[in-house]
Amino acid sequence: MATTANQTSTETTPKAKAKVKSKSPAPVIPVLTKPEGKSSKSDKLPVVGHEKQAAKIRSLVQEIESAEAEKSVLCSDLIAVCAEKRLTAEKAGDFHKTCEVASEDNDPVLVIFADKYSKVDVVHEDVLKKALGDSYGVLVRRGVEVKAKPETTLAALKEALGGKFDALAALVDLTEYLVPGKGYMEKRATLRPTLDDATNTVIDGITAQVQQKPSVKTK
Repeated sequence: MATTANQTSTETTPKAKAKVKSKSPAPVIPVLTKPEGKSSKSDKLPVVGHEKQAAKIRSLVQEIESAEAEKSVLCSDLIAVCAEKRLTAEKAGDFHKTCEVASEDNDPVLVIFADKYSKVDVVHEDVLKKALGDSYGVLVRRGVEVKAKPETTLAALKEALGGKFDALAALVDLTEYLVPGKGYMEKRATLRPTLDDATNTVIDGITAQVQQKPSVKTK
């Protein structure tokens, strides 16, 4: 009887085993954080002996920023003047992409109107067709932007290709857009005399919305 009692006291039951197992330490999951945007002061190494140079750099940066702000205002004013003069000349049948602005130093400044435009959502197609009438097909074209989805790999793309549109569409986002066609400025100038004033006003307004800002060149 004593032996049996001894055996019972030293044996571990399944329930006891379960309790022992449950006391195992839980796995430690690291907490991930984004890198700090700025270093703390303790990370900066103090450097002395170059105070004059540092102050000069700061002064030059302030001068440059001030000059850039002034330049931006002057350029905007000059672009507005040239845009008006270029349009007036175009209405008279004299087409130009570049305006040459005389300068006091005898070295002219160029204001260039590039044939570059922002993309327009296809939801505006009906409105543009109505506004442009028969000129729509001449002035506007449809384009498509193909952008691979984030999860797409080069291997998957190569495997999917093979002339099958559905396979390609499953891997990329296809976004159609509208944009003025090649040689838009010259085509638009050619069409101007054939259109009435109201239509020309509408086209000029549309062009102004999508045409990239003209550049000002001094060299």
